[in-house]
Amino acid sequence: MKYLQGIVLFSTCLCAGLVFTFLSGCESGEAPTQTTENSPEGTSTAAVDPQTGDPADVEELPPWIGRWMLVITEETTDFHPLLIQIAEKDGKKGVRQVDTASMQQFQSWHVNQAVFRDENILLNIETGQVTLNFEGQRHGDVILGGIFPKGEVQVSPARLIKTSSTSMSDVETPQITDGTKDLEAALKSGDRMEALKKFVEANPDLPLVNTAYFTLLDTAIKNDLPVEEVDAIAAGAIQSAQRWGSNLLPDTLFQIAQLTKDSSKYRSIARSSLDKVKSLVGENMPEVYQQRLDLFESQYLLSSAEAEEQQQGAEELRSLLEKRPFEINGWVSLASHYEDAGDKDKAVDIYARLAVLPGLNRMVQIPTDTEGQTQSPLEKTKALSSLEGEALQEKLDQSYEENAFYFVNKSDEKPNLPENRRVPLIELFTGSACPPCVAGDLALGGLEKTFPAPELIAVRYHQHIPRPDPLTTSDGEARFGYYGEGGTPTMRVNGRPSDPVGGFVFHAEDHYKNLESQARGLLSMTSPISIDLKASAEGDSLKIDVNVVGVSENRNAVKLRVLIVDPLVHFVAPNGIRLHEMVVRDIPTGADGVAIKGTSGTYNTTRNVTELKKEVLDEIAAFQENRNFKFDVVPDDFSKLRVVAFVQDDSSQEVLQSAISPVIEFGKATAAEEKPAE
Repeated sequence: MKYLQGIVLFSTCLCAGLVFTFLSGCESGEAPTQTTENSPEGTSTAAVDPQTGDPADVEELPPWIGRWMLVITEETTDFHPLLIQIAEKDGKKGVRQVDTASMQQFQSWHVNQAVFRDENILLNIETGQVTLNFEGQRHGDVILGGIFPKGEVQVSPARLIKTSSTSMSDVETPQITDGTKDLEAALKSGDRMEALKKFVEANPDLPLVNTAYFTLLDTAIKNDLPVEEVDAIAAGAIQSAQRWGSNLLPDTLFQIAQLTKDSSKYRSIARSSLDKVKSLVGENMPEVYQQRLDLFESQYLLSSAEAEEQQQGAEELRSLLEKRPFEINGWVSLASHYEDAGDKDKAVDIYARLAVLPGLNRMVQIPTDTEGQTQSPLEKTKALSSLEGEALQEKLDQSYEENAFYFVNKSDEKPNLPENRRVPLIELFTGSACPPCVAGDLALGGLEKTFPAPELIAVRYHQHIPRPDPLTTSDGEARFGYYGEGGTPTMRVNGRPSDPVGGFVFHAEDHYKNLESQARGLLSMTSPISIDLKASAEGDSLKIDVNVVGVSENRNAVKLRVLIVDPLVHFVAPNGIRLHEMVVRDIPTGADGVAIKGTSGTYNTTRNVTELKKEVLDEIAAFQENRNFKFDVVPDDFSKLRVVAFVQDDSSQEVLQSAISPVIEFGKATAAEEKPAE
């Protein structure tokens, strides 16, 4: 779980349904019931003596009593949000919050409820963003357990460590997790197996012991040790997870299955682990557990010696992956199966898919037969494919089109558009070197497939953010400045700020759904303003005529703006976007626009496309010289263009009406798609 990564960014959350019952009925202000089926017998209290915060006369304190520091571990980083005191009064234990960490992100954290049973404690913690549940078991002066947002299914290791501290003022957080250096030394040891065994034996109370066990198991498998030895290591990992409470156990079992399921030699260990998950979690299995179980079951079949079982596993896995497109391990397993079976075309299709989805080619590393070496999906695609050069690029482009917009609603139903409708204009400020711009670019591209122009109009202004971008123009930068924006991606819908659209490839679907719902409402809006836009090719020139009527006399800050856009730029950008739709190349009216006086206005211009192209390339060349920077590629195909015209009230920045021309084609003066930078 990474809900503390980036310091308390609750982006993903986890928790096992079987342990959620401990705090069932323990909502704010309500004491947990001791006799219901879903709540264990035990004692539960609010804070002891909340007026003074002090426990009353306690003598010969039991082992529980004292101050405890909450420590949450994310990978190799420890966070220390709370200091609590456990006291006993009238035979019941209680918890008082002593202090919180000085970091602003932890200031709103407070313990809401506590439940004790035998050697276990459960805490309900409000953070101001989510409710966290901690469940732990006491082992002397440390309580080992896990913490998880309420209602979720995975867990981070967490500890309560007994301390003499009376405040958090002298506690530095975050810190490197205890044992990190020792584990690193074990991993670098000449005898890694022996060093890791010593580490797990010496550090049963450190959260990194789980990581050490998984590395030990992986090393044993790669060393082809006997099944009995590997099984013993797996049993040690399970026993270690149990020491930390039941929350970590399902994830540990899944990890063991992950490491052993693809091997015919060790697949019996995978089978045993998956069966234990089923037994442990029971019939009411959380959906995320069921999804992982389904994935592993189909991968398990692929490692069978029986061809029939292999085929069944491939079919089940393919069906599952169509619904869950970012199960990367599943795709790699399926591609490896096809490759081993001699079906290179199917393997290439999968590797190409992983190569072109923005960001995945860098993330995914596929093991090779050479120890310690991996290949990227693109390298695998090139190695297996019979295609080369332009033919291979065409295949990759096709794969991008087929897979990058998997979330688009495919429906023949057309929206009901009123005659005097207001055509929506969506403006995206993006950057080809901007990783979090990927989600916005893909979401908007998907929206254009659902509502193609002129149902709605979408344009993109590229910016030199965070690094230089060869699709950026000074006009586009001026438009960015008009809105006073500071970062990419930023989207405006009819001139109004939209919800954030940042993120990576797997965030695009949610942004698309939000935009699609919003767009359906916009398509039914009407406007008294109409724009008559005519654009045509006259030799090597683009002739533009715009007439606007119907502007209200009460508006005195209305401007007409005209854009020349490239409908599709082929450019494999640093952030992984291959095809860039509706890129603004020029603003003939200037970013300030042309004022409309009264209720109507006109605008006419002719732009020589060869001259326009030269202006754009000269500006890029000047930028490179001034910044001492050189683009690898400068897209320069101006053979197809569209014109967009829109009316905007500068007093409110609201776009009142928009129009777009059909695609206008010109002869190609140079080689088409991508020109190396001068």
